[in-house]
Amino acid sequence: MNVDNVLRLLHTLALFMMAGGLLTVLLPLFRGWTMTSLERRIAAFEEADNAKIALLVPGTILVGITGFAWTLEQGYNFITTGWLLALTALYLLNAVICVPLMSLGLRRVQLLTLQAQKKETLTTPELEAALADNVPIVFGLVILATLPIMTLLPIFKPF
Repeated sequence: MNVDNVLRLLHTLALFMMAGGLLTVLLPLFRGWTMTSLERRIAAFEEADNAKIALLVPGTILVGITGFAWTLEQGYNFITTGWLLALTALYLLNAVICVPLMSLGLRRVQLLTLQAQKKETLTTPELEAALADNVPIVFGLVILATLPIMTLLPIFKPF
């Protein structure tokens, strides 16, 4: 097994970790968004937060590291290779903008849900406003929409 095959395997595993992490965040997030029971909502948001910490964030970081190492090993130029430049831009969009904003929105809703529980009420005006924003869902879906594009760019190398 040569270096190229090892890097390809590591990068593929990191992609699966990122995609799996995204799905294990989005599914309980959608469930928590639609729940009316405060206890179930708290459990769903906690599950989404744990999945974000355990899989999504490390997977996103590993995708960047292994992709960068694999690209260097292949000898591609980051500036003159069009598909690689587009792939880098999409990765940075996800890693620098979407994942942190999704995390921030999730933490906000999680905190407001816990505050509603402490007040022994089903909801608060702040919680309703946060749920109406849909910030974590929107940025999670942006990441989900860009993952197939990010996967197909190095396969087909369109430009």
